[in-house]
Amino acid sequence: MAERAGQVSHLWYDEPMKQLLFAIVLTSLLAACGGTLDVDVEATPTESVMLTPTLAETSTPEETPTSTAPATMTATPAPTATAEATEPPPTSGATFRNLRFSITGDGLPQPTFPFGTEEVFAVWDYVNMTAEGRIRRVWTKDGEPWLERAEAWDFGRYGSAGTVRDLSVFDFEGSGLEPAFYELALYINDQLQATGTFVIRPETPQASSGGRLARVEGGETLILEDGQGNVRELLRAEAIVELQWLPDGPLLMVEEVEPADPSGPPWPDYVLWSVDPESGEQVQLSPPDRRVRRIAVAPGGGYVSALAGTDFGDACGMDRSLLFLDLTQPDRWLEVSDFDSVLNERRYGFFPADAGRWVSDQAFEVNMTAYCMTAEMGTPPEDLALLDDYRFDLESMTAVRR
Repeated sequence: MAERAGQVSHLWYDEPMKQLLFAIVLTSLLAACGGTLDVDVEATPTESVMLTPTLAETSTPEETPTSTAPATMTATPAPTATAEATEPPPTSGATFRNLRFSITGDGLPQPTFPFGTEEVFAVWDYVNMTAEGRIRRVWTKDGEPWLERAEAWDFGRYGSAGTVRDLSVFDFEGSGLEPAFYELALYINDQLQATGTFVIRPETPQASSGGRLARVEGGETLILEDGQGNVRELLRAEAIVELQWLPDGPLLMVEEVEPADPSGPPWPDYVLWSVDPESGEQVQLSPPDRRVRRIAVAPGGGYVSALAGTDFGDACGMDRSLLFLDLTQPDRWLEVSDFDSVLNERRYGFFPADAGRWVSDQAFEVNMTAYCMTAEMGTPPEDLALLDDYRFDLESMTAVRR
């Protein structure tokens, strides 16, 4: 299929069960005006997809990421992967890095988005690109193939270095993007460059395991349904925003509560609880002012990851941290500074850019980004290369770039 810049083409796939209108805006990768672009498109036959190229928001790529107002976020379980990670040599050749997701092309990197979100932008940096480069984007949803697209790099339009800000997935016709765990893999000439994840959370928190369903009614009542159709109220809380089952039975619950000091900052506090599904007994796993939320359980159930903080950005800082809890030691949360990592050797405020994912019982991968790191500001190339996907190994207590 050939397309020209400024023209719109539509490619449809019918789904027998529903007719959601999904689309991917690929303006950053269209041909320069007057030229043509050969595009190969693949999509799963079980999805209804519209791929809609449009003109880019800006005529040239930007180097410096900027932020907009903070967003409220929660999380759902992340599928696992099995890729091996090693510390790569310094960046050389064509490279994609610093993949993140936001509501706008220059917005705050978000790991999760609320129910009803209509559009999510994928944003990433690139260096050393050439006119011979061919790129490919592979999307999955809840671990299943969703969208795939390949095309030539438009060097005349975007040049060798900059930031892609005008690619998005969206659904403007239904109730927004479907609640799910989304992952994007970026390739240059069939070489994997970067991966990233985000979550569209459900309208109402719920979690199922072994025939049991835990769900929330009215925002504050936790209901448990067993496999025999029995329904009972387990407990009530101030506001329940997340639920996750552990493999051995206990339920994890994130409760949003009002700050203890009403005269302080306006952001709510969050508490992580372990809940006995039989008695409803609760064990507190985090203090409210640490704002632990956006949790994910390791496949073996021994660890819990969380993205904590207010998501408030100020100058070069961002109040979002990556934490881990060893459930055999529930009184100790592990932070990035507890790992042997190059991230702790640089004076930048690194924070998680996406939802991350557990890749084994003891290893978690997540993109780490930072503000005030740009070529225009004089950041050394070797430091810019640190904006990447990292594997945090809970056994060796190391964090290395993918």
